[in-house]
Amino acid sequence: MITYVTRLDAAAVDSQAGLLARESLSTNSRSIQVLLTPAAGVDEVQSSYRGTNGGNTLSVGFELLPRPSGSSNSWLRLTRQGDLFTAYCNNDGGTNWITTGVITQAFSTNLFIGLATASKTNGTATVADFTQFTTIGARPGDNVLPT
Repeated sequence: MITYVTRLDAAAVDSQAGLLARESLSTNSRSIQVLLTPAAGVDEVQSSYRGTNGGNTLSVGFELLPRPSGSSNSWLRLTRQGDLFTAYCNNDGGTNWITTGVITQAFSTNLFIGLATASKTNGTATVADFTQFTTIGARPGDNVLPT
């Protein structure tokens, strides 16, 4: 799946927006994500996962991506081949994808995918805008609608 993060109204300096794949809709579900935190002149992109239900979320990659002049934010991509997930970021909208993390994670039958935000401040919401969210390579019969 791919998306372009066009806006993030940060509630804190580490607020995030990005792509998420999770095993269930429970708040402590096993998951994999690639998330963006805009900073002064750069985008901080972090790839992380929760390997067990209720477990800690662990970082597997971090990239500082210089933001071109006049650009609002960055592209994010998360791919899956079997149990291998690869997270990418890009600041030119083209083919120059930078790998930000590689994670091997087996999931049970369901996999929910979509867009995510995190304010990183309890009780405070954050707002993000995304464009061009797409899924590529779904199998026949897969329900690939965002959740």
